[in-house]
Amino acid sequence: MNSRSMKKKVVCFGEVLWDVYPAYKKLGGAPFNVAGHLRNLGLDIQMVSRIGEDDLGKEILVEIEKAKIPLDLIQKDPNHPTGVVKVTLDDQGKPTYEIVTSVAWDYIQNNSMNEQKVAEADLFLFGTLACRHEVSRSSLHHLLSLNDSTVLDMNLRQSYYSHDLIDVLLEKTRILKLNDEEFDVLHNLLQVSHDNLYGFLIERYSIQLIIQTKGADGAEVFDGQKVCQNPGYRIQVVDTVGSGDAFLAGFLSQYLQERPVENCLDFACRLGAYVATKAGAIPSYHPGDLEKLKPNKI
Repeated sequence: MNSRSMKKKVVCFGEVLWDVYPAYKKLGGAPFNVAGHLRNLGLDIQMVSRIGEDDLGKEILVEIEKAKIPLDLIQKDPNHPTGVVKVTLDDQGKPTYEIVTSVAWDYIQNNSMNEQKVAEADLFLFGTLACRHEVSRSSLHHLLSLNDSTVLDMNLRQSYYSHDLIDVLLEKTRILKLNDEEFDVLHNLLQVSHDNLYGFLIERYSIQLIIQTKGADGAEVFDGQKVCQNPGYRIQVVDTVGSGDAFLAGFLSQYLQERPVENCLDFACRLGAYVATKAGAIPSYHPGDLEKLKPNKI
């Protein structure tokens, strides 16, 4: 069996939590959403996170098992509750978040099993939010020293980031995914013009790919030489929660199969758009569902 046909291994680090809507709750957390979609797309997935020894934590374990993601690296915390985010949606389905602090995923610990799985992974994915507390932040910094194939999902939330944190994380990043709003934040934090930001990030931090989602305007990828653009797909938005996570999972699933970057980007746009037509971050889908989407005009 050659390396291309072997099932690729991805480890995701960070928050697993409940997104609590006015009338219901859904399992979420950006790195978990990415993990769930990657699992649906046939990859070998591990999730490094931490939950409380409470009813919400027990419910999470049930849901993770349903998603067929191993529980090996999900830690249980006797002292801190399971994470919760209160979500409200505006008329366009765009979410705002109230993220509860001092919860279990702020206290992710390192151990030999985490280290082994991360060292063996084809990709190691992480975000900025899990760095808001020094315990999880320290654990992540150590794990980043064990794997050079890293993916930073910028995922900026509220005030849980700084110039210093982003600078350190970018130093360890090979694939960077961000949205248009986060692009503007980076432009301001790093004091680099919009036109020069991609080039600066590639040169300063040795990033190999920069992936930017642009909402209704599709997405683009910069590989250090050229920008590849995709206009996105026409949809009726129901709920954008998890759409960016689905996009990233779609891109990475194709990237690990060594597909051309334009194919990776198109599949990512299809999957992200489809998820935005459904309620919740990880709806079920079949390949035929994605084929029905109609592209935006360029």
